[in-house]
Amino acid sequence: MNVFVYEYITALAGIDGSSSIPASLRAEGQAMLDAVQADFAALPNCTVITNRDSADVTLIIAPETEAVLERGIARSRGPVLNASLKSIALTGDKLRLAEWWQRHGVPTPRTVPVRDSHELTFPQVWKLRDGAGSQEMRLVERPEPAIDERFIAQEFVAGRAASVAFLVGADRTVSLIPAWQHLSDDGVFRYLGGELPIPQEFAERAIVIAKRAIECVPGLLGYVGVDVILSDVGDFVIEINPRLTTSYIGLRQIADFNLAEAMLACIGLAQWPEIRWREGVVRFGV
Repeated sequence: MNVFVYEYITALAGIDGSSSIPASLRAEGQAMLDAVQADFAALPNCTVITNRDSADVTLIIAPETEAVLERGIARSRGPVLNASLKSIALTGDKLRLAEWWQRHGVPTPRTVPVRDSHELTFPQVWKLRDGAGSQEMRLVERPEPAIDERFIAQEFVAGRAASVAFLVGADRTVSLIPAWQHLSDDGVFRYLGGELPIPQEFAERAIVIAKRAIECVPGLLGYVGVDVILSDVGDFVIEINPRLTTSYIGLRQIADFNLAEAMLACIGLAQWPEIRWREGVVRFGV
């Protein structure tokens, strides 16, 4: 089986000489690419290739911003290890997704277009409607002039940031070990890395709320990440990443199975491995 893996950040960096891409994003992209290629290469009868035209299956790793992920999937040939275009369009639009969750009774901070930020209490989080990786995100503590219409405003919820990754297949959905997300405390929520596993009480809470978030979104497939906030006033879903995320790097270090094989199982190209975890704590950064 020929597997083609396309990672957008490293590909773009190669085109423009990396000058316009932050070093942390390049490092995350390269780490994800190296990790998943190594896992595919470790499988019998599986070859990682660099020519997409010869691929039997393709994995696209790219942000949802400006429909980059959707375009990458649309250009792929044959089976892809990614969610459907409709589910990516929904989850990539943070305003639409918040409204969708509200209709389905999934707890998420109240979210409005930035022009309507006066409807929310302060503090608020302002961020790009289709942003990824804390891009242009910041804490707003008092009323100020609205910025352009690409932004949304979201009520701020104080709590612990965590993420849960799922393997979503046609016949089952498997939750992986939840991880803490380490974010900067300077008001811009810069992603610093993660740590797993987390205490059992918090892990159970994270899985319950994250599973509710994905169960109401049709078309998700393969590796899907969910960001949540665990707080004293309740647990809230923040966003869905319908693609490989940086947590893959930490999860594979503690997994007693091959995560790439499990992703292939999601689309029926491999048998589901036994999901087992080794002892230990893994910390990863950018």
